[in-house]
Amino acid sequence: MRMPDDPFVFQLPSREREMEIEHVRLAWRDACADARLAYLAWQEARPSQAREAFAGYLAAADRETAAALAVVSTPSVQASLTLPAAPR
Repeated sequence: MRMPDDPFVFQLPSREREMEIEHVRLAWRDACADARLAYLAWQEARPSQAREAFAGYLAAADRETAAALAVVSTPSVQASLTLPAAPR
């Protein structure tokens, strides 16, 4: 958690921010599950259906990537991330 500029000012996480994070996280979790199922379908596809199954997997993987980017782009999540200092 980041400390506020004024150490005497402290805001507890609001229920709205918690709900926003949870909504985005669940969307990412669902996209991960879809990508996994699409991958398994591609692996088990008959040769005549492999191209279509691969296209389905790529689409699901793209959705998972977009959902992951949404998670890290959520302001509430960004505020909780601590990145290491850049080397000098």
